[in-house]
Amino acid sequence: ATLDVTPPLLSPQRHVETKSRSRAQHVQHYAVAHFRAIREAFGITAQSFANAFRHSREFSDSARRLRESVSEGASGSFFYWVKHTDGSDTGYIVKQITKAEKNTLISTLPAYLAHVHSRGGYSLVHYLSCHSMRLRWAWSGKVYFVVLRNFFPVRPQLSFDLKGATANRRALKTWELHQTNTVAGLYSTLRDWEWMDIGMTTELDAHDAASIWSMICADCDFLQRQHLLDYSLLLGIHRPQGTLSPHEKEVLLKQLTQQCARGCAVISSDRQKVYFFGIIDVLETFSLRWRVQRVILRMLYVLAMRWRSSDGISAMPPPLYADRFRTFMAHEVLHMKEEPVSTDERWHSQSNVFSACRRLLELLQGIPQLSLRRRGRERWQHLWERRRRGLVRQRIDSELNEKQALIEEQSHRIAEQERCIKELTEQLSLRPSSRSVGSTIPRKSER
Repeated sequence: ATLDVTPPLLSPQRHVETKSRSRAQHVQHYAVAHFRAIREAFGITAQSFANAFRHSREFSDSARRLRESVSEGASGSFFYWVKHTDGSDTGYIVKQITKAEKNTLISTLPAYLAHVHSRGGYSLVHYLSCHSMRLRWAWSGKVYFVVLRNFFPVRPQLSFDLKGATANRRALKTWELHQTNTVAGLYSTLRDWEWMDIGMTTELDAHDAASIWSMICADCDFLQRQHLLDYSLLLGIHRPQGTLSPHEKEVLLKQLTQQCARGCAVISSDRQKVYFFGIIDVLETFSLRWRVQRVILRMLYVLAMRWRSSDGISAMPPPLYADRFRTFMAHEVLHMKEEPVSTDERWHSQSNVFSACRRLLELLQGIPQLSLRRRGRERWQHLWERRRRGLVRQRIDSELNEKQALIEEQSHRIAEQERCIKELTEQLSLRPSSRSVGSTIPRKSER
């Protein structure tokens, strides 16, 4: 079955929830008007969205356009990468969800629309439509699915699913971490421990890092207000081929950033790679199941005499989950610079009880971002400290600082040379030409 997303101008009879009259499809569409407004806020026109899901008469063509995959997470959901009829990527993914997740999405849709509008389309959360379909055989239930933005216009060499959690957040075994993937040169989606074990870092300009941080904070605030948790940051790193010339590489990097949503792709400071960002799996509410899971896991950590490690589980109340998520992204991913700590804050930090109460009040009332980053690190940094990677991180940070200093030095030299060339050009333009000077001197025959 194909997805019917005909533009409203071509099907004016469509309402908030419609059912396909075709007996073969039985597709139901939810909150059409809300999702249309959301797509418009993201700069997606109705015609371009409909063209991505244009009906195909031949089954073979439909099978070629929908490439099926299974999620690598615990949910095991099905993904479909939607292709154009010529095989090119449309930029959309169809993902299977549960009925509870569908209800969560529909209930938070007005707030999500207001959030996207307030941000001017600059958000890392991209849900574009919601549908359901009843299967053909008897006694079959409905299958719910959503259309998402594909944050990766090309398959990156490295991709990470990051939450800031540490419990069950390792994708590779220890022996796999020390081997090179020689089969296809590409790994599966890695997680938090792989990011920290190999000392990964993002090489971004201060302005680009601040832009990504602003979107992460705004989206986290929205998800926290909706009592959502267990979401993660999907981060991809793509390096163009080394055989490209500098000009071809620059053109390719700019094309990749233009193919992504607003602000979701950033070129590195050394202009050698591009980073893709997106927040996924945001439809989990802090239900009774998560509360029971939190109590059981914390009891197990207490019995194992690992009380502090219980802060690394995913079953956290939405305010704490959002605070840990922001802190990990600021300090372990974006490496935002710290603000100097005042004397008054140093005095307050000496009292653990006072500090805990103050952090709780700030999470409930809202606090400035810089103060939030600093206090978040005090609360969660013990989860991400590992002695065996301390020297690796120190070496990488020192080399990164040296590279940044070299780039700044070369930029200053280029600017100085451009200034000198400009001055010489102006001097030459003001100096009269030899031909004009010679024409003013009278010849002997004219005297």
